[in-house]
Amino acid sequence: MNVKDEFCSALMRRANDFIKFPKTEAETSQAIQKFQDISHFPQVVGALDGSHTPIKAPKEDPNEYVN
Repeated sequence: MNVKDEFCSALMRRANDFIKFPKTEAETSQAIQKFQDISHFPQVVGALDGSHTPIKAPKEDPNEYVN
């Protein structure tokens, strides 16, 4: 297993600690309203963001690690 695989596995193990979905219709409606109040986008329950983490390609198979 390489570093990328280890990192992704660690993220997946912790995903449920941070990614939560509404469990009831009332929770869904509340989430939609809160998101609309903040973002002015209607009928959206939530959003995901991403981050770019630059890495230095290893000497072995550098083409496998493209930023």
